[in-house]
Amino acid sequence: MKIKHIILPALMFSLVFGSNLTGTRTPYELDDEAAYVICLNNYNVGVVESAIYCALKMQNIHQDEAYFDVSRVLNRLSRSGRTATIRYKANVASIYFKNQELMTKLNLFNSEDGPKFWTTLVTNLINEPKADEWN
Repeated sequence: MKIKHIILPALMFSLVFGSNLTGTRTPYELDDEAAYVICLNNYNVGVVESAIYCALKMQNIHQDEAYFDVSRVLNRLSRSGRTATIRYKANVASIYFKNQELMTKLNLFNSEDGPKFWTTLVTNLINEPKADEWN
């Protein structure tokens, strides 16, 4: 039973991180959204937090794509995530997903530093003149 709990997240991570994040689409990427949804619904807190970050990165690269299922799961996690950190990150991510102009304006994926990424994203959201309209 425990081996299943280890192998499933590992397989999902390989699907998610094995995705082509270069900005070009291939036929194999049609199921990327499903892989992110599976990772966002995982019982492991670390998998969920990583999936939120990777979903943001995916949306930033493929801004012309509409990831409705990921956005729906992020909205649900922002209300009923297992931890306060997941709820917080999902809420920030769902705001980012809803605002295309914000994605275009902010280029936050130059650094791979996770804590710096979240601090920069939240600071930019707070200082944004249209912040009152987002929710």
